[in-house]
Amino acid sequence: MQTMHALHWTAYTGHLRFSALQEVEKIINQYGFIANFKEFSDLTINIEIEIEPSKIEGLHKALSDYLTIDEPVEIGNLSTIYLNLTFGAGTGDLKIPVPEVPG
Repeated sequence: MQTMHALHWTAYTGHLRFSALQEVEKIINQYGFIANFKEFSDLTINIEIEIEPSKIEGLHKALSDYLTIDEPVEIGNLSTIYLNLTFGAGTGDLKIPVPEVPG
């Protein structure tokens, strides 16, 4: 049985949620890919990133140029990163408009 290796990062941004998510997704896609995400409100999102261990340092550097992010710990042979991203401009009341459908 293979052991799952994961790294947990915490980051913060003062950028607006929508534009920050677009930029973070663009950065992540240069190094790995988003395997899953969970939105908790407009204050925070948890992003599961699958990545080759050799690319983790580059991803952290690229994210730290855009976000305030904690310092990486020893990387080792990790393949998954859980990024908990907090939005400073959030209100805690995420509303997603649903268009009305005639009928």
